[in-house]
Amino acid sequence: LSIAHIMPELGYLTPTKDGKRNLPASYFIDLATWQRINLIYTAKAMSDLKQIRFEAERADLVDRFIHIVEHRYGHAMAGLVERAKIALTEHSWAEVKVSLPGVRFAAGITRAGLEETIGGDIERVAATVRQTIADAGVPASAITAVFLTGGSTAIPLAKRRILSLVPQASVIEGDMFGSVGLGLALDARRKFA
Repeated sequence: LSIAHIMPELGYLTPTKDGKRNLPASYFIDLATWQRINLIYTAKAMSDLKQIRFEAERADLVDRFIHIVEHRYGHAMAGLVERAKIALTEHSWAEVKVSLPGVRFAAGITRAGLEETIGGDIERVAATVRQTIADAGVPASAITAVFLTGGSTAIPLAKRRILSLVPQASVIEGDMFGSVGLGLALDARRKFA
């Protein structure tokens, strides 16, 4: 979601001054990926970003990116994107308002835009569900309940796609935002206790 809808506000997919290519994507991908954000807080990354700014047609956008990195706002920005994703589970439109000291911009995101962005991921989940049903040797019509947990199952497209594979099933929902963490903690206790 961040790479498709927020990173363009920071220069992603914009051309160089000479128009021969777009700016390199790797640092934008790092900033859009929660577990990779810390990788851009290095002297080498900052040096590279300053070179990218020099080459950028839209240096003003790259200035935003550099400011976010200099002040280590990456995770704060990721949190804003996550809140928009959650809002899109109930609304057809959400706005990410980045109002950090020195960096202000807004980007609207539609539920359709979210669904387009995650459509491939949802299809991979659907393939896993189909394979699990096949491995169990049970017809999909015999499944009477599906347990949905984790924040992504609140996304209407994800829920619809999963339920389309088991049309007779009723939905049982777990702790949408805490269950994955709880499961990881229980697994860690089992492995490391």
